[in-house]
Amino acid sequence: MEPPAKKTKLDTENGPNSSASQSVSSSYHGMFYHLRLGMVILLHSYNLHRKGTLPHLSITMEDREAGKFDDIVIRYASSTTPKGTIYIQAKHKLSSENTKPLTEGDFFTKKASSTPFSIPMYFRSYLDHYRPASNGSHAYLLCTNATIDDKMMQYFTRRHYDVSDILSFCDLINATCYSFKREGKFTALFKDLRRVSLEKLGKLLATHAKTGEEINSNDTLIRLYHNLIAMSVERVTSNVFRFKREFWTAHDATPMGRLRIIVEREYGKLPQNKPKEEAIQLTISNASIDIPNATANPGSVDQFCFEQIDRIIHQFCDEFLLVCGSKSESNLLSDAHELMPSWVRDRKGTFENLQTLLLEALRGEGTNTITLKQLKEKYIEVNANESFNMLRVLTQEHFQSVRNEYPFIELQIIKNEEARQQLKRRHLLLALVVMFDKDDRATLLSNKEQLEVARCLQKLAESNEKTGIVLGVRDDMPQFSHRIFAEYFAASWLHEHKHRAECVSFRQSESYGKRELSRVRDFFDRMIQMG
Repeated sequence: MEPPAKKTKLDTENGPNSSASQSVSSSYHGMFYHLRLGMVILLHSYNLHRKGTLPHLSITMEDREAGKFDDIVIRYASSTTPKGTIYIQAKHKLSSENTKPLTEGDFFTKKASSTPFSIPMYFRSYLDHYRPASNGSHAYLLCTNATIDDKMMQYFTRRHYDVSDILSFCDLINATCYSFKREGKFTALFKDLRRVSLEKLGKLLATHAKTGEEINSNDTLIRLYHNLIAMSVERVTSNVFRFKREFWTAHDATPMGRLRIIVEREYGKLPQNKPKEEAIQLTISNASIDIPNATANPGSVDQFCFEQIDRIIHQFCDEFLLVCGSKSESNLLSDAHELMPSWVRDRKGTFENLQTLLLEALRGEGTNTITLKQLKEKYIEVNANESFNMLRVLTQEHFQSVRNEYPFIELQIIKNEEARQQLKRRHLLLALVVMFDKDDRATLLSNKEQLEVARCLQKLAESNEKTGIVLGVRDDMPQFSHRIFAEYFAASWLHEHKHRAECVSFRQSESYGKRELSRVRDFFDRMIQMG
């Protein structure tokens, strides 16, 4: 039987078991904050992609592999970060709750409880999903509209990001970004996170000792606490161990004594009568527990026992970011609208397309990962369909008008492939004159191609042909029968030369983003989509 699927935030907040104390608004405000924060991040990230800053991008809503940081997961690549992942947990407070700033008690609870802002809780989740082999840059964000008390600056230092950095979305939502500082109260935090990890280890050992279930030697905690475990147990058989006498008599202040206290406490919580200490055994699969020579270690016993977990604590503190004081969910909606690119004509339709995409991912309908391909499809779904339909209609109208004006002429498709290609190339080059200014053409075209454009203009000026798509020249400007024909042919030229460095650079420039080129972009995007 397959395990039950993880419930999404929508299921959890709106299910029949929701707390009776939650009002309708408090059931939904967290989801709206999550969704609208996702919209801001999605639009901001896509804008960076169009500028060439983020060549690779995907956004996952409710990532099952991300533990507590599962609300929004961004996987990306940039010029400075070949492989990066940002994990975000979104926590929204209603205006009625948001009167007091968050204090030390909100973040640093004595136990790794489930309070919304508990740093020990997030570290425990970090340990659960720690993958030593994972490479690339990682950031773990706790994002909230709540502010923090000034005294919290004993723990945190402010971070700033360049506008080209993906984390610059923090500025867009009016939030302040903080990371842990290594001075002040960091030592107290460090010890607290040590305690959390040791409690987690003690509970693991007690549970498996009670049930007799085998412990995987590749378990993160077993590997991180290898030295302490090896000092605490002795081998009975190849993969069966029992706690040493020194473990049961260790002083409470020592690492072994602290672990013993936790094991005894957790073991006592479990059912069945407590056996004699000698009978408590652990089975560890593929056991490679080597008895270390602690006396040969030049450092302290604490350093010897906690060396590996300390490295992970430092890593967590380096990767954790507190993003607080953001706008509320209602204000984030207007921010998201403002991030829509200026070249999008149907802003409402496109925004609704993107919002539906996010909502479906949040609900777990289909895939919960949004790719660049899907984003591009949603951006061009409304605009490009409209543009291609208009092109088709105007093309039919154009040829019908020619038939009406010249009924004695039979229109035929040019069958000679060479002649067709020559005519097409002439239309492509003439379209560039209409759609792009002289400076842009100098960027896009080689000297040879610019001479070819000049010859096309001269030939068109000398021609008396009035039945084609291009009707003539006026003030050195080709006159297409409909502007949309020039837009289509300009997009076709860009598509044919899409890998040319000059074209790639131009598509990332401000010139390409001008409103008057919106339909050119529509056509180009759809051509890319169609391959």
